[in-house]
Amino acid sequence: MFAAIHISKESVNGVEIEYIDISPLPVLNADLEVAGTFLPVVEAFRRKILQADSVLFASPEYNYSVTGTSMRN
Repeated sequence: MFAAIHISKESVNGVEIEYIDISPLPVLNADLEVAGTFLPVVEAFRRKILQADSVLFASPEYNYSVTGTSMRN
């Protein structure tokens, strides 16, 4: 995962990259999404995404797909 950050930093001069661990994020709860209420950890993640100029999600590959638990939700 850190290889993606390193490659991105080396490829573009002046780019600022922040690594965010998504493991604290809960499994998707559509009921909360409809209600417009989110857990504090989710709200903090949403703010980071909204403030970003671009977003890069990197995940290990296994058998031509993402791994079982890394990016399913």
